[in-house]
Amino acid sequence: MAQEIRFNFVGDPSDLVQAFRDVARAAEDVEETTKDTDNSLAGLNERFTKSSAKVGEAASMVAKYAAGLGAAAGAMALLSVKTAEADRQLGDFAARLGTDVETLSGLRYAASTVGLEFEDLEDGARTLAEAMAEAARGGTSEAVEALNRLGVTGTDVIGGLDSIADQFSRMEDGAEKTAMAMKLFGEEAGVRMIPLLNQGAAGIAELREEAARFGATVREEDVAAAREFQEAISE
Repeated sequence: MAQEIRFNFVGDPSDLVQAFRDVARAAEDVEETTKDTDNSLAGLNERFTKSSAKVGEAASMVAKYAAGLGAAAGAMALLSVKTAEADRQLGDFAARLGTDVETLSGLRYAASTVGLEFEDLEDGARTLAEAMAEAARGGTSEAVEALNRLGVTGTDVIGGLDSIADQFSRMEDGAEKTAMAMKLFGEEAGVRMIPLLNQGAAGIAELREEAARFGATVREEDVAAAREFQEAISE
């Protein structure tokens, strides 16, 4: 009597994990109910004389089944709301960085595989963008000096991050690498981004491809749909 439900998820993986936990709890209730229902049907003829009692039991089963479905539906509804918000925020951030949302969502997925929260990725990328813009204006801050030392030029933040990652992957972990990461990505985000940077440009590219295979990338039309969804539920 098992039923299979498939869907594509785009959003923060931690939200998906929690939602699945909620759905799993509801599914356990539903599974237990269906087992009870099967057992009741198997012995229906034998216990027909107790039909009035069985009606009461059946009513309880239906109520429990409905409650289970309600919990699952509620969890998925909550997931939809949170996913829409995550997609909208991703679209806004991609626009600020001057990159496409699909590339940025692939980077978000890559970050999640090494335990890097999207908020830290966002802070780090924003700090790097500011440093690259300053370097383009001829600035002389410590962040600009770090960029010059690594030979990173231009204002393409994703390209700059890939270039930095390529060099970080060849550097030994230690105080020097940590200090450079802090200059480029901020004191807090820089330290947290090191595991991602250690993947190197090729490793990050592979994770982006994996995100595409798993349907974890966000497209521009997904962002537009997320905005429409949020507008609809706010009316």
